Amino acid sequence: VPVLHGGEYRVLRHTNPPPARIVTTGEAPRPQDDGELVRLRARLVDRDLSPSGRNSTTRLWLESDGRIFEIRMPPNRPAVLEIPANSFVEVTGICNIIVDEARKPHGMRILIRNEEDLRVLHEPESWLGAKAARVLLGVGAALVIVLAWGVMLRRQVNERTAELSATNR
Repeated sequence: VPVLHGGEYRVLRHTNPPPARIVTTGEAPRPQDDGELVRLRARLVDRDLSPSGRNSTTRLWLESDGRIFEIRMPPNRPAVLEIPANSFVEVTGICNIIVDEARKPHGMRILIRNEEDLRVLHEPESWLGAKAARVLLGVGAALVIVLAWGVMLRRQVNERTAELSATNR
């Protein structure tokens, strides 16, 4: 992979970025996507903050259709660490194709330009919320019914035992 060190550039003009190509996770990484602006939707699996010198790099791990993608944020962007795991997100960024020793593509990472390139579509459902309360309420109600039934049966058995004892005397 060619690397440029100490390069200089000159801004000729400002223009809008090209439209992002929508990437589906079912398709294999294509060499022609390397360096292109792409967009994909996936589930946030994990994230980490790795120090590198004075800066720290945030990496996100997304999953879609059984494939894992690495997303790299610009340095010192801890705000994305607040996104809950298992959130469904849309990512727009520069595609970086990962190749093996034979230069065959086997994966890709997305390099995000800024926080606006990461959009939370919806957060995961929380079992600690309303669903859990309904489940616990149902289990509690069933337990109360079973206990009341057991008390009633015990009372009927005691009454019947007393009746049979009185008739046998």
